[in-house]
Amino acid sequence: MAGSDLDGDEYFVTWEKGLIFPQNNCPAMDYSSTKCQIKTHGPVTTEDLIEQFLINIKTDILGEVSTAHLIHADCDENGIWSDSCLQLARIASEAVDAPKTGRAPDFPRSLRCQERPDFLGPAPNKETYRSTHALGVMHRDMRTIENALNKNRMPSTNCFECRDDVFNAYHDYARSLLRSYKAEIDVLLVKFNARSEAQIICGSMAGWRKDERYDVQAEARGAYKNLAKSFREKFCKKTIELSKKVKDSKVSSQLLVLACFRIVYDQKEGRDFENCLAAPWLVFPDDMSLPRAPDHSQMTSQITQRHCPTHLE
Repeated sequence: MAGSDLDGDEYFVTWEKGLIFPQNNCPAMDYSSTKCQIKTHGPVTTEDLIEQFLINIKTDILGEVSTAHLIHADCDENGIWSDSCLQLARIASEAVDAPKTGRAPDFPRSLRCQERPDFLGPAPNKETYRSTHALGVMHRDMRTIENALNKNRMPSTNCFECRDDVFNAYHDYARSLLRSYKAEIDVLLVKFNARSEAQIICGSMAGWRKDERYDVQAEARGAYKNLAKSFREKFCKKTIELSKKVKDSKVSSQLLVLACFRIVYDQKEGRDFENCLAAPWLVFPDDMSLPRAPDHSQMTSQITQRHCPTHLE
């Protein structure tokens, strides 16, 4: 789409075969600038600078051209190799140099788009279509996650429900574990200037400078990995402690997980653990399945059919 002049440009290098074009690289485009308009009537004045500045503002089409290129790459059959994209790439190259050359490129109406893919969001007087390419799929997946995080917590009668007597027996133990998780995740939120637990887990560090972001992302993911390991170790110790009382470590582990789920995802009690949604999943047993509502009671009845630990002391 545009050339590189090595004045701080960043590059991405990968050996991931799925991200490499199946064919050889095409010959590079000629990015030679058009000839400059040279003023011939005396020295440059302040008025000339003001006039050129206003012309640059009025003729700046780089953003429109770049967006049109993205749209054509998404909807044209040949993608970035289509005639429209190749023309737009040439126009974009000229538009980048326009403030230096004084020559603004033409942007043909035939290349302007009346539709735009959903990943670009809505725009006035533009129809939106559902993109079937990678950007569209990732956009919709991210919106789904965002909507889920912004929704109110699930009601207490959800698939993480367990019998009140079982829940009460494990409530304090689960809260103790979750408080330790919350204390550690709160430290990471402050340290990495993040707004949510999800940002720490994904390494989405939007509040950092571009040149710092990669290192911060790696550090954040490493810090959460250590947090997860610490939480699992505390959970195992608590399970061992409880198994001495209920004589069944597997039952003890599963019911403690259920209690953590119920607390974190409860509408009222979960407000104390806003950034602890991932905690129960860190210790979710591989051999344990969650039934779909409204059969949520089936799980706890199966787990406790041989033993109901209502007398933990």
